[in-house]
Amino acid sequence: IKDKSHLEVFSKKVMILGGEGVVLRDPKAAYFTGRSSKAIKYKAYLDDECRVEGIIAGKGKYKGKMGSLACRYKNRLIRIGTGFSDLERSDPPSVGTLISFKYYGLTRMGNPRFPVFLRERYDEKLHQ
Repeated sequence: IKDKSHLEVFSKKVMILGGEGVVLRDPKAAYFTGRSSKAIKYKAYLDDECRVEGIIAGKGKYKGKMGSLACRYKNRLIRIGTGFSDLERSDPPSVGTLISFKYYGLTRMGNPRFPVFLRERYDEKLHQ
């Protein structure tokens, strides 16, 4: 990879061919397996919005807090259960709130793959 624009072009080609992303390695580092700062994953993601329709109680370490949100997304009900801080789990977005989330493509069923909460859409609340 020569520069950031080359990375963007290359990673798009990989994704078009069905790949998740690419691994960027330090060319001077010896080959190894496992995680390291010498090799990082680069995955492009998409983002969108959905409306909260329900709050699902947490289990285990999230008992007594929100576990995930049930959200309406393009006439489907999806769950988003990651990307939340402990504070957000204690005081989750209320039913009816529009939220932004990121995801990594769509499943065969057309659902967002690995949806991750990003933020509440406060600007949308101001314009209601």
